[in-house]
Amino acid sequence: MGNGTEACNFIEDVNSSYNPPILITTFILGFIGNVVALWIFSFHVKSWKPNTVYSLNLAIADTLLICCLPFRADYFIRGKNWIFGDVACRLKIFMIFLNRTASVILLTVMAIDRYFKVVHPHHRMNKMPTRCAVKVAGSLWVLAVAISLHFLTECHKFRHNNRTFCEPVHIHDRHSINAIWTDIVFIVFKFAIPSSIILFSTSRIIRKLTQMKTEIRRKYKRAMKLVIAVAAVFVLCFLPTNIAVIAVLITKNISPANCYLNETAVQIFYDTLCITYLNSVFDPVIYYFSSSTFKDSLKKALVALKLRCIELEPNPAGQAKGKQSIESSKLSSADNICDQFQTEMIDNL
Repeated sequence: MGNGTEACNFIEDVNSSYNPPILITTFILGFIGNVVALWIFSFHVKSWKPNTVYSLNLAIADTLLICCLPFRADYFIRGKNWIFGDVACRLKIFMIFLNRTASVILLTVMAIDRYFKVVHPHHRMNKMPTRCAVKVAGSLWVLAVAISLHFLTECHKFRHNNRTFCEPVHIHDRHSINAIWTDIVFIVFKFAIPSSIILFSTSRIIRKLTQMKTEIRRKYKRAMKLVIAVAAVFVLCFLPTNIAVIAVLITKNISPANCYLNETAVQIFYDTLCITYLNSVFDPVIYYFSSSTFKDSLKKALVALKLRCIELEPNPAGQAKGKQSIESSKLSSADNICDQFQTEMIDNL
């Protein structure tokens, strides 16, 4: 172990073997899900509402993270040896923390939006035009960049045991201004404030729905799905890492000489760090099940894509009959979509 803080200045074994498979799997699933989401938002969504604007920005934040995961996986595969230089190291860490900050803020705002829709249906917040929602989203990005900008101001690449590490905080400089600010961001902006707001919104919405009649409650089922999904994603993806950060801070300040305790806390932190990337996989699922606008647009896009594929298929025999069946399927599909859209308009709050 070690009898002083000197022996605990660097934690050697924090490279878990299952980190690369998790990162690669997250990259594949997240890339597919978010590319489809951006395709739907960009080309097929016609009815824009504040919740749709926040969902689009959440997809953008997830895509920024997805672009960094191959470099992160390569870093772990090489035994935590960074080969891409100082600028790429700064950009990677900045983009990862920017995504986490933006994701937590946007998930929190989406929970607040649903809270006002259900608990205070006549509040003026519910009449916010799409243009204002765009401005809110832009302001949130400015806030997220301001919180994460310090990762671009200093070098995160350092040498140890013939390896080049690329970490958010230099392990030998835990008490620098940037290190302290990073800890504050983790605990306050990514844990205390958003968890309080999300849990409060979820509990109030559930309580409000239990007091409603069954007929009225059906109108708010999508709002309930969204806020529960947001709370679930936050708890599963962000809560473990935030708790691990608090554990690392406690062990380093209360028991700095206990190397085993410090190593265990840091190991848990790195193990839970990969879990935060899974929010990029879960978010597209939230869009589909909680937003009828996104769900309807996806169905229309898939129907149009399927019909286009049918039209391109060669069919020499019975070509006229094939065209007739395609036209009838187009009409029936369009009618079904219109009927479904009308029935779900009430639910889309």
